[in-house]
Amino acid sequence: MNKPMRYRIRRLEVLAGARFGCAAGALLALPGGLLTGGLLCLIVSGVRRLLEGWQHVPLDMGVLGQFSLDVVTLLHLNEWLAGARFFDQSPGLVIGGVLLAAMLFLGSLGSFLGVAGALLYNSIAAFSGGLMVDVESVE
Repeated sequence: MNKPMRYRIRRLEVLAGARFGCAAGALLALPGGLLTGGLLCLIVSGVRRLLEGWQHVPLDMGVLGQFSLDVVTLLHLNEWLAGARFFDQSPGLVIGGVLLAAMLFLGSLGSFLGVAGALLYNSIAAFSGGLMVDVESVE
């Protein structure tokens, strides 16, 4: 039986911690970014339907007859309606944008945490000598 070899981890490379944290954060953002993008597509579609419903609101004025009121124009929401139509017709842009933003945010946060973790480990290992790891070969 082979005697296990002992190694001491005295230092972690800070840049490696940053890369690992960035990759881990970006990967963790995938499911949440996709779900959030899909939910935002549903919200945009609902807003579009709501604003389109406000374009022709029937008003019954009794003896004067029936009139149609355009609440969107009255409230100056035409630009909002145009934006809702644009984003409702391009859900890939909405989902991709939300996913990219989530991956950038969580990747940056993960990178910061990776650097902080590596620096913290290096400072503790300088005083304690680091972790000891026993390694044995497997055949």
